[in-house]
Amino acid sequence: MRGVKHRRETWRDEFELTGQNPAAWQLLARSHLSAANMLLNWGAHRHGDTFFGVRVVPDLRMMPIYLLLGYALENLVKGLLVARGHNATWVSPLETKRRASLDSEFRHHCLPDLFRLAEVKTSAEERHLLEDLRDAIESEKYPVGVKPRSRKRTLGTNPISEIQSAFELFRRMEESLRNICPDGVLSPCDPTGLGLATGHHG
Repeated sequence: MRGVKHRRETWRDEFELTGQNPAAWQLLARSHLSAANMLLNWGAHRHGDTFFGVRVVPDLRMMPIYLLLGYALENLVKGLLVARGHNATWVSPLETKRRASLDSEFRHHCLPDLFRLAEVKTSAEERHLLEDLRDAIESEKYPVGVKPRSRKRTLGTNPISEIQSAFELFRRMEESLRNICPDGVLSPCDPTGLGLATGHHG
C-alpha cells in the first residue's frame, strides 16, 4: 500500500509540474500537428499532388485531420495561457485526500473562448474556423457526437484555406509563446513542415 500511495503522490506532483510547463503543452501541440501533416502529405503524394496543393480526395477523410489540427491549437493556446500566468492544474490540499485535475479554465474545448482568454487576436474568419474545430472535437470524434453541433457543419467546404488558417494561427501563437518565455520553450517553426522529412513539402 505504501508503494501505491507513493506512486500516487509522485504522479500528482508530476501532474502539477508538467501542467504548469508551457513547453509540455507546446510539445504535445506539435505532435498533433505533425500527425495532421503526415496524413495530408500521404494524401497529396498518393494522388501525385504537392503538399501545399492538398486537395480533398475520396479516400482521405478530412475529419481526422481537422481533429488533429483542433487538438494542436487547443494544446498550444493552453500553453500560452500557462505562460501568461494562468493555472492549468488544480491539486487539493495536502491535509485532504489529494486529487488532481485540470483547472476549470482548461477543462473544455471552446477554442474561441481560450483564444480570447489568451489575448490572441483573430479575424472573423479565424473565429469561425475555431468554432468549427471546437465542434469537430466535441461532436466528430465518435460515430455519434457526445454534444450536438452548435450549428451546421461547414468544415471541409474550403479545406486549403482552413488548413492554411490553422497553420497561421499556430505560427502566431508559437511566436507569442517565444516572446513570453524566450528560454523556456521551443523556437517557432514552420508549421507546414512539422513531422515531414526535408523536401516532402512544397
